[in-house]
Amino acid sequence: MTRIAFLGTPAAAVPTLEAIAEDVVVVVTRVDKPRGRSKRLESSPVKMAASGLGIEVVQPHRSADIESIVRDAAVDIAVVVAYGRIIPEPALDAVPSGFLNVHFSLLPRWRGAAPVERAILAGDTETGVTVMRLDPGLDTGPTLSSTRVPIDDQTDAATLTARLAQVGAHLLVETLHPYLEGRLQAVPQPEQAATYADRLDKTDSRLVVTDDADLLDRVIRASTTRGGAYGFVDGARLKVWRARPVGGSIPPGRISSEGARVLLGTGRGVLELLEVQPEGGRRMSADSWALGHKTGTLT
Repeated sequence: MTRIAFLGTPAAAVPTLEAIAEDVVVVVTRVDKPRGRSKRLESSPVKMAASGLGIEVVQPHRSADIESIVRDAAVDIAVVVAYGRIIPEPALDAVPSGFLNVHFSLLPRWRGAAPVERAILAGDTETGVTVMRLDPGLDTGPTLSSTRVPIDDQTDAATLTARLAQVGAHLLVETLHPYLEGRLQAVPQPEQAATYADRLDKTDSRLVVTDDADLLDRVIRASTTRGGAYGFVDGARLKVWRARPVGGSIPPGRISSEGARVLLGTGRGVLELLEVQPEGGRRMSADSWALGHKTGTLT
């Protein structure tokens, strides 16, 4: 039996954990975090999945503690999927076959924390999953395998992340034993092709109505994992969850209703709003929201 340590935190890491659970002897995940207005502590999806599988869960407050965790568990290899922290070099050296990372991009493109969102924002027509061996850098280690996944003009970050999570689980299973048996060699990444996927912040999800409709559409689709894209109507925040570019010309920021269609003017082109969420309210169809907002301005 191969003894595996698994490190991960969000729901996107769960499919890989489940795929190799039989050999996982310890799961390392981030500490519980307060959520919502009640500030009630909430466990990570990986912790909940591991508990259901009967696997020991450890939640270190310091990355430096990972070394002792993997040493004490006497693991042969570690697998990482979106753990959320850099693994210290002493920990990397403590595992005989090293740490394999399932990364949601075609490395070396989009190294870093937000590869799915950055691929959509950039207008990439494909992304994928890469299995790589971790080194001390930020997603700079040599690669073992990869799979391509297309991105079309309706793909949003939440849907794409879920797809990549499933693809990554299958790819890791296909890669793991050939690697452990010495039948698969890691290949260095070409540094000249590297790009970096910085984490998105609130400014990245703000709808700047003087931008063109295609860019705003990508901002909306990239923000579905980050609380939604947004602007303000009459001083109240309005999130936009789904939209699509359409023909026409409306002054930037102007919102108008044409029958059941809700249209937003941009710097170039028009966006048809499909699903929105008013401040303090639930997600709803844009035409339902527009019943009380026949016209308006998004700022």
